[in-house]
Amino acid sequence: MPRPESVIVLNVHRRTLVAALALAAVATPLLASAQAAPPLPPKPVGAKRYFHAEISWANNTYYTPSKATGSADFMLDLDTLTLHWVLSYEDLSSPPTAITLHAPAQPGATGAAIVNLAVPGLASPTKGSAKLTDAQAEYLLTGWSYALVTTRKYSKGEARGQLDRLRKAPAAFQ
Repeated sequence: MPRPESVIVLNVHRRTLVAALALAAVATPLLASAQAAPPLPPKPVGAKRYFHAEISWANNTYYTPSKATGSADFMLDLDTLTLHWVLSYEDLSSPPTAITLHAPAQPGATGAAIVNLAVPGLASPTKGSAKLTDAQAEYLLTGWSYALVTTRKYSKGEARGQLDRLRKAPAAFQ
């Protein structure tokens, strides 16, 4: 005797439901373990990063027939995002009109001034500190920052130095 059509449909739905429940029971723990990311390691307290720049007319993106040279050492405190620096220069064509940190800029490119490193006319050496934003700190950490010394004769910069990350603290910060 043939079964009524409603019984056949009900059996198909029951088998589909049982299969779906079985699949869900097996897949749920697998999906949960796949989505759970391992916890991040704690950020080291007191972590600092160090940078150095050799400042020279030869590092400029614009031709500057100058004999200007110098160096800059930087320390970034990762807890407070405070940047400290010691910068020196010599043989400029005139006293500096600005000494600034620029970013974002890969070597050979230009970027916007993000931090004033000294007041105009300040004698060498100079040191100071400034609080950075998260983005500014990221530019330093990725190597996309440079120091620029500007004078009256070279308004686009007389000497420049790309910041390179150091593994150890430079003498200025020991």
